[in-house]
Amino acid sequence: MNPKQIIGQIRKELKDQAIAKTEKEREKVKAVFGSETKLLALKVPETRKIAESFAKELKREKDFSAALKVADELYKSGVFEEATVAESILKEFINYFNDEIFDKFDEWIDYAKNWANIDMLCGWLIAPIILKDESKIKIIFQWTKSKNRWRRRAAAVSLVKPVRKGEYLEQVFLVAENLIQDKDDMVQKGVGWLLKEAGGRFPDETIKFLMKWQPKMSRLVLRLACEKLPLKIC
Repeated sequence: MNPKQIIGQIRKELKDQAIAKTEKEREKVKAVFGSETKLLALKVPETRKIAESFAKELKREKDFSAALKVADELYKSGVFEEATVAESILKEFINYFNDEIFDKFDEWIDYAKNWANIDMLCGWLIAPIILKDESKIKIIFQWTKSKNRWRRRAAAVSLVKPVRKGEYLEQVFLVAENLIQDKDDMVQKGVGWLLKEAGGRFPDETIKFLMKWQPKMSRLVLRLACEKLPLKIC
């Protein structure tokens, strides 16, 4: 199948699954992801199962170009499940990632409408590039000043996996400093998550950072940041 046919088949399978969903199920999912997100109300495992079959076929053919075309159209649709399929497909092609694909993921952030797609985009696709290329963190810093809440959240979440692996602690704290007084709860949760992972790997340094910033940060950020620390300062 060519990319257009693959996209059509993916959408058909997603819609076939969605037909059986009740209005109550749709409202339940909407409550999790917000009214801004277009939803088919599939459960995440249902969506990923569909994604896996197409990802395996594209990976077997080693057709990254086709995979990218498919993923790009699906992600930009604004439909949560289609974006999830896009992310699930491309995480199978990490070895093909380069500067051009990083620019594409940067572009995708402007199409995100919920925390889940941002977190998958950052954790599965952006973080592996950052781990290979520290220079990309300069771009991450720029995201902290964006008017787009999801881009600011992405700045924090993109560094979760690297700091969990023991990398870029100094940069993590710089990003956190830029976002720690952000009033948006989605950004606060991203910063709290980032600092929690920093605390799990670098407890002494993280405690020192939190003590410095405690008077200026929200209770939400502080509570999340303390979850892996041996010393309770909350």
